[in-house]
Amino acid sequence: MLQYAIEISDALDKAHRKGITHRDLKPGNIMLTKSGTKLLNFGLAKLQQEAAPANAQPFPQTPFDESVPRFSPDGRWLAYISNESGRFEIYAQPYLGPGGKSQISMEGGTEPV
Repeated sequence: MLQYAIEISDALDKAHRKGITHRDLKPGNIMLTKSGTKLLNFGLAKLQQEAAPANAQPFPQTPFDESVPRFSPDGRWLAYISNESGRFEIYAQPYLGPGGKSQISMEGGTEPV
Protein backbone atom coordinates (compact mmCIF):
# COMPACT_ATOMS: atom_id res chain seq x y z
CA MET A 1 0.00 0.00 0.00
CA LEU A 2 2.85 2.38 0.80
CA GLN A 3 4.35 1.70 -2.64
CA TYR A 4 1.09 2.86 -4.28
CA ALA A 5 1.13 6.09 -2.25
CA ILE A 6 4.74 6.73 -3.28
CA GLU A 7 3.94 6.15 -6.98
CA ILE A 8 0.89 8.44 -6.82
CA SER A 9 2.98 11.12 -5.09
CA ASP A 10 5.68 10.77 -7.75
CA ALA A 11 3.12 11.15 -10.55
CA LEU A 12 1.65 14.26 -8.93
CA ASP A 13 5.13 15.68 -8.38
CA LYS A 14 5.98 15.20 -12.07
CA ALA A 15 2.73 16.91 -13.11
CA HIS A 16 3.28 19.80 -10.70
CA ARG A 17 6.85 20.31 -11.95
CA LYS A 18 5.35 20.77 -15.44
CA GLY A 19 2.83 23.29 -14.07
CA ILE A 20 -0.16 20.91 -14.11
CA THR A 21 -2.62 20.61 -11.20
CA HIS A 22 -4.80 17.48 -11.44
CA ARG A 23 -7.86 18.81 -9.46
CA ASP A 24 -9.75 15.47 -9.49
CA LEU A 25 -7.68 13.02 -7.47
CA LYS A 26 -9.89 10.15 -6.28
CA PRO A 27 -9.72 6.34 -6.26
CA GLY A 28 -11.58 6.12 -9.59
CA ASN A 29 -8.77 8.10 -11.28
CA ILE A 30 -5.98 5.78 -10.11
CA MET A 31 -5.24 2.53 -11.94
CA LEU A 32 -3.02 -0.18 -10.50
CA THR A 33 -1.14 -2.11 -13.19
CA LYS A 34 1.63 -4.70 -13.21
CA SER A 35 4.06 -1.98 -14.30
CA GLY A 36 3.00 0.46 -11.57
CA THR A 37 0.36 2.97 -10.53
CA LYS A 38 -1.15 5.21 -13.23
CA LEU A 39 -2.81 8.56 -12.60
CA LEU A 40 -5.80 9.00 -14.95
CA ASN A 41 -8.32 11.63 -16.07
CA PHE A 42 -6.68 15.02 -16.33
CA GLY A 43 -9.96 16.47 -17.70
CA LEU A 44 -10.27 19.04 -14.89
CA ALA A 45 -6.53 19.73 -14.70
CA LYS A 46 -5.28 23.28 -14.78
CA LEU A 47 -2.08 24.48 -16.34
CA GLN A 48 -0.22 27.16 -14.39
CA GLN A 49 0.04 30.32 -16.41
CA GLU A 50 3.41 31.95 -16.78
CA ALA A 51 3.87 35.29 -15.10
CA ALA A 52 2.15 38.05 -17.05
CA PRO A 53 2.83 41.78 -16.99
CA ALA A 54 1.21 43.57 -14.04
CA ASN A 55 -1.30 45.35 -16.31
CA ALA A 56 -2.37 42.19 -18.21
CA GLN A 57 -6.04 41.18 -17.91
CA PRO A 58 -7.34 37.64 -18.58
CA PHE A 59 -10.15 37.19 -21.11
CA PRO A 60 -12.89 36.77 -20.02
CA GLN A 61 -12.43 38.16 -16.50
CA THR A 62 -15.04 36.91 -14.02
CA PRO A 63 -15.09 35.81 -10.37
CA PHE A 64 -15.71 32.18 -11.44
CA ASP A 65 -13.38 29.28 -12.11
CA GLU A 66 -13.21 29.16 -15.92
CA SER A 67 -10.93 26.94 -17.96
CA VAL A 68 -10.49 24.69 -21.01
CA PRO A 69 -11.12 27.42 -23.60
CA ARG A 70 -11.73 26.30 -27.20
CA PHE A 71 -12.28 28.40 -30.31
CA SER A 72 -14.85 27.47 -32.92
CA PRO A 73 -13.38 26.42 -36.31
CA ASP A 74 -14.23 29.84 -37.76
CA GLY A 75 -12.67 31.67 -34.77
CA ARG A 76 -15.87 33.61 -34.01
CA TRP A 77 -16.87 31.78 -30.80
CA LEU A 78 -15.14 30.86 -27.54
CA ALA A 79 -16.40 27.81 -25.62
CA TYR A 80 -15.20 27.11 -22.07
CA ILE A 81 -16.20 25.52 -18.77
CA SER A 82 -17.27 27.61 -15.79
CA ASN A 83 -18.64 26.89 -12.32
CA GLU A 84 -20.83 30.01 -12.18
CA SER A 85 -24.01 27.90 -11.97
CA GLY A 86 -22.68 26.04 -8.92
CA ARG A 87 -21.23 23.18 -10.96
CA PHE A 88 -19.10 23.04 -14.06
CA GLU A 89 -21.08 23.66 -17.25
CA ILE A 90 -20.04 24.51 -20.80
CA TYR A 91 -20.60 28.06 -22.05
CA ALA A 92 -20.09 29.77 -25.40
CA GLN A 93 -19.77 33.44 -26.23
CA PRO A 94 -18.84 35.48 -29.27
CA TYR A 95 -15.13 36.22 -29.46
CA LEU A 96 -14.45 39.94 -29.81
CA GLY A 97 -17.96 40.69 -30.94
CA PRO A 98 -21.35 41.75 -29.62
CA GLY A 99 -23.55 39.38 -27.67
CA GLY A 100 -23.56 37.61 -24.34
CA LYS A 101 -22.61 34.13 -23.28
CA SER A 102 -24.92 31.12 -23.41
CA GLN A 103 -24.86 28.03 -21.24
CA ILE A 104 -24.81 25.12 -23.69
CA SER A 105 -24.72 22.14 -21.27
CA MET A 106 -27.50 21.39 -18.84
CA GLU A 107 -26.27 18.44 -16.76
CA GLY A 108 -22.65 19.35 -16.17
CA GLY A 109 -19.78 19.55 -18.59
CA THR A 110 -16.04 19.14 -18.38
CA GLU A 111 -14.71 19.82 -21.85
CA PRO A 112 -16.08 21.78 -24.79
CA VAL A 113 -15.64 19.92 -28.04
